[in-house]
Amino acid sequence: MRSLLSMTLLALAWHHIKIAVTAILAVAGAIGLIGSALVYLGSWVRVVSDLARRLRRPWATEDGPPRDPTLEQAQVLNAIHAYFLEHGKPVPFWLLDKLLDRQGVALRKHAESMPRGLLTPEVARRGGFFYNISRTS
Repeated sequence: MRSLLSMTLLALAWHHIKIAVTAILAVAGAIGLIGSALVYLGSWVRVVSDLARRLRRPWATEDGPPRDPTLEQAQVLNAIHAYFLEHGKPVPFWLLDKLLDRQGVALRKHAESMPRGLLTPEVARRGGFFYNISRTS
C-alpha cells in the first residue's frame, strides 16, 4: 500500500513537472515570437522611412529647385559617366580623383556638392609595414 501511494505521488509530481516545463517552454516561445516580430517590424519601419526619405524632393528647401551644375561639376559627372560606359561599374573615388587631377579639376573640392550616393569613396589600404616573422628570429 505504501509503495502504491508513493508511486501515485511520484506520478502526480511528474505530471506537474511536465505541466510546468510545458508552460515555461510556451512562455519562452511566445517571448521569442514577440522578439522576432519586433525585429521584423523594426526593419520594415526602417525600409519605409528610407523610402520616404528617398521620395522626398531634395529641393524642397528654401533654396528652391536645383541649379544647373557648374563647369567643374559637369566635368565630374562626365568623367563618372564615361568610366561607367567603358567599364560597366561605378568608378572608385580614388581613381576618379586621379582622372580628374589630370584634367586640372580638384574632385575633393566638388565632392560635397554632388548628389548623395553618386560618389562612393573606396576605403583602400592606407599602407604600413610588413614584417616577415620568420626572418626576424
